[in-house]
Amino acid sequence: MRAPLTMRPRRSISRRCVVVAFLIALAFSPALANPPQMNLSTLKQACVTYHDSGEYLVDVAAIDHEAEAWIEKTSATERAALVLDIDETAITNWDYYKKLSFGFDYPSFHTFCLETRAQALEPTRLLYEHARNRNVTVFFVTGRRETMHAITIDDLHEAGYPAWNDLMMAPAGYHERSISTFKTACRKRITEMGYHIIANVGDQESDLAGGYADKAFKLPNPFYLVP
Repeated sequence: MRAPLTMRPRRSISRRCVVVAFLIALAFSPALANPPQMNLSTLKQACVTYHDSGEYLVDVAAIDHEAEAWIEKTSATERAALVLDIDETAITNWDYYKKLSFGFDYPSFHTFCLETRAQALEPTRLLYEHARNRNVTVFFVTGRRETMHAITIDDLHEAGYPAWNDLMMAPAGYHERSISTFKTACRKRITEMGYHIIANVGDQESDLAGGYADKAFKLPNPFYLVP
């Protein structure tokens, strides 16, 4: 058994994460009659503080520990499978988002992935190892487009994910309003292949919506939203 993180006591999610997420939602809510009294730079600094304080990693670890315990309990299921998202689930792109002040576009992200060695979100990498050690089949399902297939394989290897059953990526021309349409279809396909998805782990609600998994585990991510 590995030792638990000792930075802070385990809990489902820190108060600071809840506050950051609430402030971001509040600042951009279209339902507000008046503009919010919150400067965007203040919200961004709250995200930086949350990440750099170490609380973000502790909160990620808390959820991954819950998923690990669930896999321990259910890994004997016939043809058990674990579905993992990639960005801000298996791999952290913090340096990219901090450099762009929480902006995003595919060309710059593509360049970042080419030029930067991928880094694991360590609690999820340990979850991945835990699952594989218990003969649970791992699938990666990501909103990254197929044009990044080779780069993504390199990223996963660099970050400490050496093997998996399949890497499912969104088509280059994917234009649905939500990535959940694609991800739900992927999980459906996995079950049609005869696997039983015991756990689905991601940092976005759209990673988890749509079913085809016994249990879903939502990692904290107040830094951006993927519908």
